[in-house]
Amino acid sequence: MRTFKSPRQFAQFLESAIPRMSSGMREGGHKAGAMLVEEAKNILGSYPPPGPADRFGLSGMLPYDPMRQWQELAPITVHEKTELGYSPPDNPLVRTGEMRDSISYEIALDSRAMVIVVGSDVPYAVDQELGTERIPSRPFLGRAVYEHHREAIQVVLVEMMRPVLR
Repeated sequence: MRTFKSPRQFAQFLESAIPRMSSGMREGGHKAGAMLVEEAKNILGSYPPPGPADRFGLSGMLPYDPMRQWQELAPITVHEKTELGYSPPDNPLVRTGEMRDSISYEIALDSRAMVIVVGSDVPYAVDQELGTERIPSRPFLGRAVYEHHREAIQVVLVEMMRPVLR
């Protein structure tokens, strides 16, 4: 364990650690981004459990609730997926795997902050996430971030401090 003879020496140590913390933060951001992408992909194909608003009778009060319980697939959708040979047919948001495979992350980092953006470049992903007049909202990106943001922050902090504590 490091010891410091004065507050000034401690402050100098912290100042010298900033470049190392920045590289650790970047590494942590990549690890957290990859984790959030994996969690978003894991949500697809099954019905997530009800969220807090559903459990407390508040469902539908917010225009967008990433923890909203998903509606069952419409019978016509299940029939169509069966006819096209998709198995199992009642696996929401999975047909060809294109949307799942498109989920990725980007990092924006400056000297004071980092933002991890998780998303998809498939045009219909936003319709699935937010819903339309015909498609019920089935949040998978927002849900993954909501459920795992604390873990992501922890990963970033651990990686950020790792070079300093060596």
